[in-house]
Amino acid sequence: MIDLLEMEIRFALQCIAGLIVQEKRTVDVTSAAYLRFNEELDREERMMIYMDPRAHNYYQNGFGRSCVNGPIDFRRMWRWLRDPMAASPADADAGIRPYFGEALIAG
Repeated sequence: MIDLLEMEIRFALQCIAGLIVQEKRTVDVTSAAYLRFNEELDREERMMIYMDPRAHNYYQNGFGRSCVNGPIDFRRMWRWLRDPMAASPADADAGIRPYFGEALIAG
């Protein structure tokens, strides 16, 4: 959990730094990027044992979705959240590109 928080906080601070460099005030994610990430989240989620239809536990909410911190491997999250100012790699994992000029829009 602490590792994930560290990655997210670093990413947020780098986004703020990017806004300062670009002399912008806001950052948002595109709708397409949000949907792509949500699809990947759902795909990973289906592989989790707690999502087995025979399991009845607190991990699933009333809509059958998970309420856990995240089923995605931390190593993938680390690659995705490494640096929002970096040029997008050509081999973006699952099409996830959390970079300015790609999935992130500065305004």
